[in-house]
Amino acid sequence: MAQCTPKVLIVDNYETNRLIYREALAGIRDIEILEAATGKAALELARGGGIAMFIVDINMPDMDGFELASLLRQEAPEEVVPIVFVTTQPDERYVFLRGYRMGAIDFVAAAPVRAEILAQKARFFVQVFRRRLQLEQELQDVRGRLEQTLQQQDALRTQATHDPLTQLPNRALFFDHLKSAFARARRARQRVGVAYIDLDGFKQINDRHGHATGDALLTQLGQRLVKAVRESDTVARLGGDEFALVIEGLDSAQGAEYVAAKAYAALTQALPLLSQTDEHEITVRPEASVGVAVFPDHANDPDQLLMVADSAMYEAKRDGSGVRMYGATKRTEAFMPLQLIRARQEHRKGK
Repeated sequence: MAQCTPKVLIVDNYETNRLIYREALAGIRDIEILEAATGKAALELARGGGIAMFIVDINMPDMDGFELASLLRQEAPEEVVPIVFVTTQPDERYVFLRGYRMGAIDFVAAAPVRAEILAQKARFFVQVFRRRLQLEQELQDVRGRLEQTLQQQDALRTQATHDPLTQLPNRALFFDHLKSAFARARRARQRVGVAYIDLDGFKQINDRHGHATGDALLTQLGQRLVKAVRESDTVARLGGDEFALVIEGLDSAQGAEYVAAKAYAALTQALPLLSQTDEHEITVRPEASVGVAVFPDHANDPDQLLMVADSAMYEAKRDGSGVRMYGATKRTEAFMPLQLIRARQEHRKGK
Protein backbone atom coordinates (compact mmCIF):
# COMPACT_ATOMS: atom_id res chain seq x y z
CA MET A 1 0.00 0.00 0.00
CA ALA A 2 1.40 3.40 -1.01
CA GLN A 3 2.16 5.95 1.69
CA CYS A 4 -0.66 8.46 2.09
CA THR A 5 -0.17 11.90 3.58
CA PRO A 6 -2.95 12.58 6.12
CA LYS A 7 -5.28 15.38 5.04
CA VAL A 8 -7.21 17.79 7.24
CA LEU A 9 -10.18 19.35 5.45
CA ILE A 10 -11.35 22.75 6.71
CA VAL A 11 -14.95 23.56 5.70
CA ASP A 12 -16.04 27.15 6.41
CA ASN A 13 -17.59 29.81 4.20
CA TYR A 14 -15.50 32.57 5.83
CA GLU A 15 -11.92 32.86 4.57
CA THR A 16 -10.85 34.56 7.81
CA ASN A 17 -11.99 31.55 9.85
CA ARG A 18 -10.21 29.15 7.48
CA LEU A 19 -7.01 31.13 7.93
CA ILE A 20 -7.32 30.90 11.72
CA TYR A 21 -7.79 27.13 11.57
CA ARG A 22 -4.88 26.74 9.17
CA GLU A 23 -2.57 28.71 11.47
CA ALA A 24 -3.70 26.56 14.41
CA LEU A 25 -2.64 23.43 12.49
CA ALA A 26 0.66 24.88 11.25
CA GLY A 27 2.70 23.09 13.91
CA ILE A 28 1.61 19.60 12.85
CA ARG A 29 4.20 18.05 10.57
CA ASP A 30 3.61 15.98 7.44
CA ILE A 31 -0.04 16.75 6.86
CA GLU A 32 -1.87 18.31 3.95
CA ILE A 33 -4.44 21.00 4.71
CA LEU A 34 -7.38 21.38 2.32
CA GLU A 35 -9.99 24.12 2.33
CA ALA A 36 -13.57 24.30 1.12
CA ALA A 37 -15.92 27.28 1.30
CA THR A 38 -19.07 25.22 0.63
CA GLY A 39 -20.45 21.83 1.53
CA LYS A 40 -20.54 20.83 -2.14
CA ALA A 41 -16.84 21.63 -2.56
CA ALA A 42 -16.09 19.70 0.63
CA LEU A 43 -17.84 16.59 -0.72
CA GLU A 44 -15.74 16.71 -3.90
CA LEU A 45 -12.51 16.98 -1.91
CA ALA A 46 -13.60 14.19 0.45
CA ARG A 47 -14.08 11.79 -2.47
CA GLY A 48 -10.31 11.99 -3.04
CA GLY A 49 -9.81 10.02 0.19
CA GLY A 50 -7.09 10.24 2.79
CA ILE A 51 -9.01 12.62 5.11
CA ALA A 52 -7.78 12.21 8.66
CA MET A 53 -10.07 14.92 10.07
CA PHE A 54 -12.84 17.30 8.99
CA ILE A 55 -13.13 20.70 10.67
CA VAL A 56 -16.67 21.81 9.80
CA ASP A 57 -18.52 25.01 10.60
CA ILE A 58 -22.08 24.11 11.51
CA ASN A 59 -23.52 27.33 10.07
CA MET A 60 -22.94 27.56 6.30
CA PRO A 61 -25.22 29.03 3.62
CA ASP A 62 -25.52 26.25 1.00
CA MET A 63 -25.78 23.35 3.43
CA ASP A 64 -25.15 23.38 7.15
CA GLY A 65 -22.61 21.15 8.87
CA PHE A 66 -25.27 18.63 9.92
CA GLU A 67 -26.36 18.04 6.33
CA LEU A 68 -22.74 17.78 5.18
CA ALA A 69 -22.03 15.22 7.91
CA SER A 70 -25.05 13.18 6.83
CA LEU A 71 -23.89 13.19 3.19
CA LEU A 72 -20.36 12.21 4.19
CA ARG A 73 -21.72 9.24 6.09
CA GLN A 74 -23.72 8.19 3.01
CA GLU A 75 -20.53 8.29 0.95
CA ALA A 76 -18.81 5.85 3.35
CA PRO A 77 -21.55 4.21 5.45
CA GLU A 78 -19.23 1.65 7.09
CA GLU A 79 -16.46 4.07 8.04
CA VAL A 80 -16.16 6.46 10.96
CA VAL A 81 -16.07 10.00 9.57
CA PRO A 82 -13.78 12.05 11.87
CA ILE A 83 -15.76 15.31 11.99
CA VAL A 84 -15.04 18.05 14.51
CA PHE A 85 -17.82 20.66 14.46
CA VAL A 86 -17.09 24.32 15.07
CA THR A 87 -20.11 25.98 16.75
CA THR A 88 -21.03 29.27 18.35
CA GLN A 89 -23.44 27.37 20.64
CA PRO A 90 -21.15 24.90 22.44
CA ASP A 91 -23.47 24.71 25.44
CA GLU A 92 -26.69 23.94 23.57
CA ARG A 93 -27.74 20.35 24.24
CA TYR A 94 -29.66 19.90 20.96
CA VAL A 95 -26.52 20.91 19.01
CA PHE A 96 -24.54 18.10 20.65
CA LEU A 97 -27.28 15.50 20.25
CA ARG A 98 -27.99 16.29 16.63
CA GLY A 99 -24.29 16.55 15.84
CA TYR A 100 -23.48 13.12 17.28
CA ARG A 101 -26.46 11.61 15.47
CA MET A 102 -25.09 12.99 12.21
CA GLY A 103 -21.68 11.43 12.90
CA ALA A 104 -19.73 14.11 14.74
CA ILE A 105 -16.71 12.99 16.77
CA ASP A 106 -16.12 16.18 18.73
CA PHE A 107 -16.94 19.91 19.03
CA VAL A 108 -14.93 23.10 19.49
CA ALA A 109 -16.21 26.57 20.29
CA ALA A 110 -16.01 29.16 17.52
CA ALA A 111 -15.82 32.25 19.69
CA PRO A 112 -12.89 32.26 19.72
CA VAL A 113 -11.27 29.02 18.55
CA ARG A 114 -8.57 27.88 20.98
CA ALA A 115 -5.69 27.05 18.66
CA GLU A 116 -3.97 24.65 21.08
CA ILE A 117 -7.19 22.64 21.60
CA LEU A 118 -7.87 22.37 17.86
CA ALA A 119 -4.24 21.41 17.20
CA GLN A 120 -4.31 18.71 19.88
CA LYS A 121 -7.49 17.21 18.45
CA ALA A 122 -5.94 17.25 14.98
CA ARG A 123 -2.77 15.51 16.23
CA PHE A 124 -4.89 12.77 17.75
CA PHE A 125 -6.93 12.12 14.59
CA VAL A 126 -3.82 12.25 12.39
CA GLN A 127 -2.15 9.70 14.66
CA VAL A 128 -5.23 7.45 14.47
CA PHE A 129 -5.24 7.80 10.69
CA ARG A 130 -1.57 6.83 10.41
CA ARG A 131 -2.04 3.88 12.73
CA ARG A 132 -4.98 2.68 10.65
CA LEU A 133 -2.88 2.85 7.50
CA GLN A 134 -0.14 0.92 9.27
CA LEU A 135 -2.58 -1.78 10.37
CA GLU A 136 -4.03 -2.03 6.86
CA GLN A 137 -0.52 -2.45 5.48
CA GLU A 138 0.28 -5.13 8.04
CA LEU A 139 -2.97 -6.93 7.21
CA GLN A 140 -2.17 -6.73 3.51
CA ASP A 141 1.30 -8.16 4.19
CA VAL A 142 -0.20 -11.02 6.21
CA ARG A 143 -2.65 -11.78 3.41
CA GLY A 144 0.19 -11.72 0.89
CA ARG A 145 2.26 -14.14 2.95
CA LEU A 146 -0.78 -16.39 3.45
CA GLU A 147 -1.49 -16.42 -0.29
CA GLN A 148 2.16 -17.20 -0.98
CA THR A 149 2.06 -20.05 1.54
CA LEU A 150 -1.11 -21.47 -0.03
CA GLN A 151 0.47 -21.28 -3.47
CA GLN A 152 3.55 -23.08 -2.19
CA GLN A 153 1.36 -25.75 -0.62
CA ASP A 154 -0.54 -26.17 -3.89
CA ALA A 155 2.75 -26.46 -5.77
CA LEU A 156 4.05 -29.09 -3.33
CA ARG A 157 0.76 -30.97 -3.55
CA THR A 158 0.97 -30.92 -7.34
CA GLN A 159 4.57 -32.13 -7.24
CA ALA A 160 3.53 -35.00 -4.99
CA THR A 161 0.59 -36.09 -7.14
CA HIS A 162 1.51 -35.19 -10.73
CA ASP A 163 4.15 -36.21 -13.23
CA PRO A 164 6.59 -33.27 -13.64
CA LEU A 165 6.98 -33.80 -17.40
CA THR A 166 3.44 -34.32 -18.65
CA GLN A 167 1.58 -32.78 -15.69
CA LEU A 168 -0.67 -35.84 -15.70
CA PRO A 169 -1.57 -37.61 -12.46
CA ASN A 170 1.26 -39.85 -11.27
CA ARG A 171 1.01 -43.41 -9.96
CA ALA A 172 -0.02 -42.29 -6.46
CA LEU A 173 -2.88 -40.08 -7.70
CA PHE A 174 -3.85 -42.74 -10.24
CA PHE A 175 -4.48 -45.22 -7.42
CA ASP A 176 -6.40 -42.61 -5.43
CA HIS A 177 -8.69 -42.06 -8.43
CA LEU A 178 -8.98 -45.79 -9.01
CA LYS A 179 -9.95 -46.47 -5.39
CA SER A 180 -12.57 -43.72 -5.54
CA ALA A 181 -13.87 -45.13 -8.81
CA PHE A 182 -14.22 -48.56 -7.18
CA ALA A 183 -16.30 -47.06 -4.37
CA ARG A 184 -18.59 -45.24 -6.80
CA ALA A 185 -18.96 -48.32 -8.97
CA ARG A 186 -19.94 -50.50 -6.01
CA ARG A 187 -22.62 -47.99 -4.98
CA ALA A 188 -23.98 -47.63 -8.51
CA ARG A 189 -23.54 -51.33 -9.42
CA GLN A 190 -21.41 -50.39 -12.41
CA ARG A 191 -18.03 -51.41 -13.79
CA VAL A 192 -14.62 -49.74 -13.73
CA GLY A 193 -12.05 -50.35 -16.42
CA VAL A 194 -8.29 -49.94 -16.38
CA ALA A 195 -6.21 -49.65 -19.54
CA TYR A 196 -2.47 -50.22 -19.14
CA ILE A 197 -0.54 -48.59 -22.02
CA ASP A 198 3.08 -49.21 -22.97
CA LEU A 199 4.79 -47.41 -25.84
CA ASP A 200 6.65 -49.79 -28.15
CA GLY A 201 10.01 -48.67 -29.51
CA PHE A 202 10.27 -45.61 -27.27
CA LYS A 203 13.88 -46.41 -26.24
CA GLN A 204 14.97 -46.35 -29.87
CA ILE A 205 13.47 -42.88 -30.32
CA ASN A 206 15.31 -41.67 -27.22
CA ASP A 207 18.61 -43.21 -28.32
CA ARG A 208 18.39 -41.98 -31.90
CA HIS A 209 16.92 -38.51 -31.49
CA GLY A 210 17.76 -37.55 -27.89
CA HIS A 211 15.95 -37.35 -24.58
CA ALA A 212 14.43 -33.92 -25.34
CA THR A 213 12.69 -35.45 -28.35
CA GLY A 214 11.53 -38.37 -26.22
CA ASP A 215 10.18 -35.99 -23.59
CA ALA A 216 8.31 -34.02 -26.26
CA LEU A 217 6.82 -37.26 -27.55
CA LEU A 218 5.63 -38.30 -24.09
CA THR A 219 4.11 -34.87 -23.45
CA GLN A 220 2.20 -34.79 -26.72
CA LEU A 221 0.98 -38.36 -26.37
CA GLY A 222 -0.27 -37.53 -22.88
CA GLN A 223 -2.26 -34.64 -24.33
CA ARG A 224 -3.65 -36.91 -27.04
CA LEU A 225 -4.84 -39.38 -24.44
CA VAL A 226 -6.62 -36.67 -22.47
CA LYS A 227 -8.45 -35.53 -25.62
CA ALA A 228 -9.33 -39.07 -26.63
CA VAL A 229 -11.11 -40.15 -23.44
CA ARG A 230 -14.10 -38.75 -21.57
CA GLU A 231 -13.87 -36.04 -18.92
CA SER A 232 -14.91 -38.59 -16.30
CA ASP A 233 -11.91 -40.80 -17.11
CA THR A 234 -8.42 -40.41 -15.65
CA VAL A 235 -5.22 -40.36 -17.70
CA ALA A 236 -2.04 -40.98 -15.70
CA ARG A 237 1.64 -41.49 -16.42
CA LEU A 238 2.89 -44.37 -14.32
CA GLY A 239 6.52 -43.80 -15.22
CA GLY A 240 8.89 -44.11 -18.17
CA ASP A 241 6.84 -44.83 -21.30
CA GLU A 242 3.87 -46.28 -19.42
CA PHE A 243 0.45 -44.65 -19.13
CA ALA A 244 -2.81 -45.86 -17.62
CA LEU A 245 -6.49 -45.00 -17.84
CA VAL A 246 -9.25 -45.24 -15.25
CA ILE A 247 -12.49 -45.71 -17.17
CA GLU A 248 -15.63 -45.11 -15.10
CA GLY A 249 -19.40 -45.42 -15.46
CA LEU A 250 -19.38 -48.65 -17.48
CA ASP A 251 -22.37 -50.92 -17.94
CA SER A 252 -20.32 -53.57 -19.74
CA ALA A 253 -16.73 -54.63 -20.21
CA GLN A 254 -16.95 -53.73 -23.89
CA GLY A 255 -17.29 -50.06 -22.91
CA ALA A 256 -13.77 -50.13 -21.44
CA GLU A 257 -12.48 -51.84 -24.57
CA TYR A 258 -14.06 -49.14 -26.74
CA VAL A 259 -12.41 -46.30 -24.75
CA ALA A 260 -9.08 -48.14 -24.87
CA ALA A 261 -9.42 -48.48 -28.65
CA LYS A 262 -10.00 -44.74 -28.98
CA ALA A 263 -6.89 -44.11 -26.89
CA TYR A 264 -4.88 -46.52 -29.07
CA ALA A 265 -6.11 -44.82 -32.25
CA ALA A 266 -5.07 -41.42 -30.88
CA LEU A 267 -1.64 -42.65 -29.80
CA THR A 268 -0.67 -44.29 -33.06
CA GLN A 269 -1.32 -41.34 -35.36
CA ALA A 270 1.77 -39.83 -37.06
CA LEU A 271 3.39 -37.09 -35.01
CA PRO A 272 5.85 -34.35 -36.13
CA LEU A 273 8.75 -33.79 -33.75
CA LEU A 274 12.07 -31.96 -33.71
CA SER A 275 15.04 -34.32 -33.48
CA GLN A 276 17.46 -33.20 -30.79
CA THR A 277 20.45 -34.85 -32.48
CA ASP A 278 20.29 -33.11 -35.88
CA GLU A 279 17.69 -30.38 -35.17
CA HIS A 280 15.52 -31.47 -38.10
CA GLU A 281 11.82 -32.16 -38.05
CA ILE A 282 10.97 -35.83 -38.09
CA THR A 283 7.73 -37.76 -38.35
CA VAL A 284 7.18 -40.42 -35.71
CA ARG A 285 4.51 -43.09 -35.88
CA PRO A 286 4.21 -44.19 -32.24
CA GLU A 287 3.54 -47.83 -31.49
CA ALA A 288 1.69 -48.96 -28.39
CA SER A 289 0.30 -52.00 -26.64
CA VAL A 290 -2.82 -51.65 -24.48
CA GLY A 291 -4.12 -54.12 -21.92
CA VAL A 292 -7.66 -53.77 -20.56
CA ALA A 293 -9.19 -55.22 -17.40
CA VAL A 294 -12.56 -54.54 -15.77
CA PHE A 295 -13.90 -54.61 -12.22
CA PRO A 296 -15.61 -56.84 -11.12
CA ASP A 297 -15.17 -59.15 -14.14
CA HIS A 298 -11.42 -59.62 -13.79
CA ALA A 299 -10.44 -58.36 -10.33
CA ASN A 300 -11.98 -57.13 -7.09
CA ASP A 301 -9.38 -54.62 -5.88
CA PRO A 302 -7.40 -51.80 -7.54
CA ASP A 303 -3.94 -53.40 -7.27
CA GLN A 304 -5.11 -56.66 -8.79
CA LEU A 305 -7.02 -54.87 -11.55
CA LEU A 306 -3.91 -52.97 -12.63
CA MET A 307 -1.90 -56.20 -12.45
CA VAL A 308 -4.19 -58.11 -14.80
CA ALA A 309 -4.40 -55.11 -17.17
CA ASP A 310 -0.59 -55.16 -17.24
CA SER A 311 -0.72 -58.87 -18.07
CA ALA A 312 -3.16 -58.20 -20.92
CA MET A 313 -0.85 -55.48 -22.22
CA TYR A 314 2.01 -57.97 -22.50
CA GLU A 315 -0.30 -60.34 -24.41
CA ALA A 316 -1.06 -57.48 -26.83
CA LYS A 317 2.66 -56.77 -27.16
CA ARG A 318 3.45 -60.44 -27.88
CA ASP A 319 0.83 -60.94 -30.59
CA GLY A 320 0.81 -57.38 -31.95
CA SER A 321 -2.92 -56.99 -31.49
CA GLY A 322 -2.67 -53.41 -30.20
CA VAL A 323 -5.49 -53.72 -27.64
CA ARG A 324 -6.21 -56.84 -25.64
CA MET A 325 -8.88 -57.48 -23.02
CA TYR A 326 -7.67 -59.62 -20.14
CA GLY A 327 -8.60 -63.27 -20.57
CA ALA A 328 -9.72 -62.85 -24.18
CA THR A 329 -8.39 -64.96 -27.02
CA LYS A 330 -6.44 -63.24 -29.78
CA ARG A 331 -8.65 -60.58 -31.29
CA THR A 332 -9.78 -60.46 -34.87
CA GLU A 333 -10.71 -57.32 -36.74
CA ALA A 334 -14.31 -58.51 -36.93
CA PHE A 335 -14.68 -57.70 -33.27
CA MET A 336 -12.67 -54.49 -33.22
CA PRO A 337 -14.21 -50.98 -33.07
CA LEU A 338 -14.00 -49.27 -36.45
CA GLN A 339 -11.62 -46.65 -35.05
CA LEU A 340 -9.14 -49.33 -34.03
CA ILE A 341 -9.37 -51.09 -37.39
CA ARG A 342 -8.58 -47.86 -39.24
CA ALA A 343 -5.79 -46.93 -36.84
CA ARG A 344 -4.10 -50.31 -37.32
CA GLN A 345 -4.50 -50.14 -41.11
CA GLU A 346 -2.97 -46.66 -41.24
CA HIS A 347 -0.17 -47.73 -38.92
CA ARG A 348 0.69 -50.66 -41.17
CA LYS A 349 0.75 -48.38 -44.22
CA GLY A 350 3.09 -46.02 -42.35
CA LYS A 351 5.54 -48.84 -41.80
